[in-house]
Amino acid sequence: MAHDPCPQSGGTNVNSRLDRVKDWSVVAFKAGFKISKIAKNQKISARSLHRFIRERFGKSPKRWIDELRAAHAAAELAEGHSAKATTIAVKYAHESSFCRFFKRVTGSTTRNHVAETRTSEIAKESPKKLNNGRFS
Repeated sequence: MAHDPCPQSGGTNVNSRLDRVKDWSVVAFKAGFKISKIAKNQKISARSLHRFIRERFGKSPKRWIDELRAAHAAAELAEGHSAKATTIAVKYAHESSFCRFFKRVTGSTTRNHVAETRTSEIAKESPKKLNNGRFS
């Protein structure tokens, strides 16, 4: 007798439904970066979602959520949003908690991240050609 991959759902493979999700970062954002809310929105148990995340992404659910949250925060900061506005956008209650989280996950402070992003954008935009020793 074959093993039922998901006995509580009558044998329907929940993973196939979850595999159809195109952008997990949007799903996580809409659920406030909470595993329990993601699971509820996807109509599965939190435990099933934990297993799926480990299988699909090869990391713990906490690490996966932290990375998604940090990526969203980095994008917000790169767009010029303040640390305070980014704190709210990534569902943190306190700016200081968010800043500690961001540094723990990315290895960079929010201020340094903004400075690095601006420096790399300037470098991309300013490869001006020299024309007889002058910038054109």
